[in-house]
Amino acid sequence: MYKVIDFIPKFYNIGSALARKQEICLLRSGSDRSYFSDMAADVPASAPSIHKLNQHMKKLLPLVTIFTCCSFLFAQPNLSLQSFASGFSRLTDLTHCGDDRLFVLERDGRIRIIGADGTVQATPFLDINPRVNSSQSEQGLLGLAFHPDYLNNGYFYVYYTANNENTQVSRFSVSADPNLADANSELKILDANQPFWNHNGGCMKFGPDGYLYISLGDGGSGGDPQNNGQKRQTFLGKLLRIDVDNGTPYAIPADNPFADDDETLDEIWALGLRNAWRFSFDRVTGDLWMGDVGQSNWEEINFQPANSTGGENYGWRCYEGDHPFNTSNCAAMSEMTFPVFEYSNSFSQGCSVTGGFVYRGCQFPALYGRYLFTDFCSGKFWSITPDGNDWQTVELADLNNNIFSSFGENNDGELFVTGHGNGTVYRITSSSGFLAATNETCTSNNDGAIAITIPTDQLTDPVWNDGSTELNRTGLAPGLYNLEVKTTNNCVFSGQIEVAAGLPYPDQPLITIDNDNVLSTAVVADSYQWYLNGNEIAGATSSSYTAVESGDYQVVAINGNNCSTASDEVSITVTATWEQLGLEQVSLSPNPFNNSILLRIAASQPTTVSIRFSDANGKVIQQEKQVVPGTFEKNYDLHQLPAGVYFLQLKTENGEWSEQIVKQ
Repeated sequence: MYKVIDFIPKFYNIGSALARKQEICLLRSGSDRSYFSDMAADVPASAPSIHKLNQHMKKLLPLVTIFTCCSFLFAQPNLSLQSFASGFSRLTDLTHCGDDRLFVLERDGRIRIIGADGTVQATPFLDINPRVNSSQSEQGLLGLAFHPDYLNNGYFYVYYTANNENTQVSRFSVSADPNLADANSELKILDANQPFWNHNGGCMKFGPDGYLYISLGDGGSGGDPQNNGQKRQTFLGKLLRIDVDNGTPYAIPADNPFADDDETLDEIWALGLRNAWRFSFDRVTGDLWMGDVGQSNWEEINFQPANSTGGENYGWRCYEGDHPFNTSNCAAMSEMTFPVFEYSNSFSQGCSVTGGFVYRGCQFPALYGRYLFTDFCSGKFWSITPDGNDWQTVELADLNNNIFSSFGENNDGELFVTGHGNGTVYRITSSSGFLAATNETCTSNNDGAIAITIPTDQLTDPVWNDGSTELNRTGLAPGLYNLEVKTTNNCVFSGQIEVAAGLPYPDQPLITIDNDNVLSTAVVADSYQWYLNGNEIAGATSSSYTAVESGDYQVVAINGNNCSTASDEVSITVTATWEQLGLEQVSLSPNPFNNSILLRIAASQPTTVSIRFSDANGKVIQQEKQVVPGTFEKNYDLHQLPAGVYFLQLKTENGEWSEQIVKQ
């Protein structure tokens, strides 16, 4: 069963949504279609950690490698909404005409004007309510685009549902009054038959090339029963591109991808759309971004680079997002263009994507270069930015749901969003800065760093207060750093950030040893690590350690940020009783000996014993390993040794025992 919430631009399956578990958002690789957890947009993936070795350590490798906590963990910008104008009814779109006014669309057929100060003109700019059918929630006045030369020719284009329930795209003209259109100037440009009342698309934009782009939904119902998304002889489920400055009523651009294809309508620029609810062009790069509403499982964001020659197939109804939906008679997967981001259709994430814009305003630098979008049902706002060959998507805000139906820019590139539910236009704001710093790790390291958290490929002329002209800084001493930088569209951003002083190194530890082989240091530190013969002793992380075997010991004292200092090595010989080794009896006879000596060992259970004879200088004369099953007895021939003092050493997993022997 399907339930339609007022003006959700999709068919929403309530039953299946209730049955599904919440699914985590996915980051999609732009190159190999691999997936990464988005962590529900808590934090982005951090930059690679920087590794440092303590400058005070006597042995560097292989003793220990210290990792500092100075990787960039960029704080994501906050996003908030500021009420700008209100008192509207069922808002569907917002745009500008090249001056400081905003034009907003009411679904019933009216275009209203908002001044730069938020004042709403009492008289609608255009009222074509008698011509508009808005009886169903996805019908009505849906799109508006002003001609690039509007301030001279006065032409603008509207997209609405006609009284016959079909889609109508028409051109109108402004009257002698710049705040009033001529309602009688309608010139019908393009129309499309709509088999069902929903999935009407409705977005129109002039591209950087001067052509008019128009998105149409797949015609409605659920699951695209007529397969309009893949059919090439219908406008439905397509993105169209037409030349309104030539032809009657328009011409086909010569470089349209299917202009010479008899099997495909000439107007089609891209296909495979379900209901592209808002697309936009990046005013700096010319890239096209598009939110396409999913069926009942996945919402998606599609991307078309500015150098595209068109012809992309975005997959519907073969695929919903990246996931097979109905692949019967579909083209190969390799011929599809898959989304750069998708999120699960769920009550926690949302149920209907509202595509947005790349922010190119000058007021909120932390948002600059981010593609912002939201969801019609949840009030969550996300951003997408390029990340090498992939995309970084993060949740910026989870706001009260005012049924956000559309984004729009003013002439300066500042962004607004429309609240369909409460008739309010909001301005998008942020109080975040655009610089991120890591502090100096340890005193005197001078290894702080600063990064700009907006895309640096669109920044020019950076000037820091210390004279540097680098965009991202490393190797910094503690202090305040100021930056002024320009963008390629002439914004000037200024920011200040501090690199804080590092934590101090601990004093060098001095190791003391008591009669019970307890090693300790009096140096105060946050943590410690003990080493034996250059190898870390697992679990030995307090200021003391009881040695259980002979060797060279060292301790590293560690403060915050892994600022660490190592002690000198101390060599100790650990002597235990043979009882402590887990043995019941050990005897040597005779001692002193002449040519040979008899060793007897008894153990209550099978025990592995390492046996070693060495001289007074530690040189090994003879050694072996025996498993003592209960008793062990062996006569060792040492007749070749000159007279003198020697040692027998026994070692088990419990420790080491040594006994002096004498050769006569």
